[in-house]
Amino acid sequence: MSRGTWLAVLPLLLLVGYLHGCAEGSSVPTLDGAIDVEPAKDTGPGSSPDLDSAGPISFEGGSCTPDCADRCAGADDGCGGKCQQSLCSGCCDGDVCKPGADNAACGAAGAACQDCSAAGSECGTGVCVAGQCSGEARPDQTPCSGGLCYGGACCSGCWDGSACQTGSSVGKCGAAGEACADCDDSEDCTTDSCSAGSCVNKDAAAGTSCKSGAGTCKAGKCCTGCWSGTSCKAGTGTGACGQGGVACKSCSASDPCEQPSCAAGKCQTKPATDGTACTGGTCVAGSCCTGCVSGGSCAPGTSASACGTAGASCVVCSSGKVCTAGKCVYPPLAHDGCNAVAGVGCGGCVCESCVCAQDPYCCSTKWDAICADECAQCNTQDGCAAGPVNCPGCGGCACELCVCLLDPYCCTTRWDALCVTACEDCGTTCP
Repeated sequence: MSRGTWLAVLPLLLLVGYLHGCAEGSSVPTLDGAIDVEPAKDTGPGSSPDLDSAGPISFEGGSCTPDCADRCAGADDGCGGKCQQSLCSGCCDGDVCKPGADNAACGAAGAACQDCSAAGSECGTGVCVAGQCSGEARPDQTPCSGGLCYGGACCSGCWDGSACQTGSSVGKCGAAGEACADCDDSEDCTTDSCSAGSCVNKDAAAGTSCKSGAGTCKAGKCCTGCWSGTSCKAGTGTGACGQGGVACKSCSASDPCEQPSCAAGKCQTKPATDGTACTGGTCVAGSCCTGCVSGGSCAPGTSASACGTAGASCVVCSSGKVCTAGKCVYPPLAHDGCNAVAGVGCGGCVCESCVCAQDPYCCSTKWDAICADECAQCNTQDGCAAGPVNCPGCGGCACELCVCLLDPYCCTTRWDALCVTACEDCGTTCP
């Protein structure tokens, strides 16, 4: 402490000493007496002494010990000084130490007192609990300005069940303290948003990919098949094939032995069912068979062991027959046509063209007895012309019975000119 400071406080110290001496019954001290004062620590130029830490102030006849227990900084230390730090166990209202348990003066450990009533709100009241201001919450969903009370606070956004949210997100949308809403409508083709606390769900633009990634949005719906122009089709049929929302396609096949199909949204072809008609035959294993079919395979149909045509089942020709034009027939033999033979035609005999014209069986299957008679008719022109050598009879012409009775040679050896005359004698008019 500087000399000037001591001179200023010296009268005060003399007075304190005087009073103390009187209390002890001693004589009044004078300036001639010795004053023994333990100086306070000088903390530097312009600073004041730390009286809280100073030892007892001593002078002749007595001493004073500063007392700052349970006092606030700035309070009187009992020795004419000021407490430099707060040792208040409650709270300090200025330099006054208060208990700190009142709602209007709440605090502890020498902290500044707080008015808890000022911390109250429309969703709770402020009270002092253990030296701290605490709100006493009003019941949840109590109306408050712009919302509802939850946990002692006013929620103007939305309540998600555990906390108040802003109410502006898609997942937690709402206002005025109402329950939060999830704006996601789980639709593949809508745009979801939260506007002013309300959910907004609009159809996505046509052609937008579905949220699931499995198709394209059409008219507000996710089309995973194909789009016909007015509606979404399954996309699995040949008439409307496609997937992922693409335009539908009509599947077709140019080959009569193939049939169209739709697989995985794409047009394909596969073999037509065996037996399906095709040009000149039937389909076998995806190809047109114009021969014959044996064991599920197509054969040329030209052999006696597998004879046939137009995709019919192959047949095995019987002994002596050959396969001609897909049919089992006897092979052609050269003869005069006047007798039945195991063959077709007569190898170019005189009557062949005449017989085959009126009876194709004779030239396609077998030259039998009927063919032989027809040959005799053709040769003799119904008895009015001589036939070739070794061709007896006229094939059952009208005069044959009459002539053969008159001249058996005509019906056992040859129908010659005499037989023609006899035919006329029997009543036949020849040209």
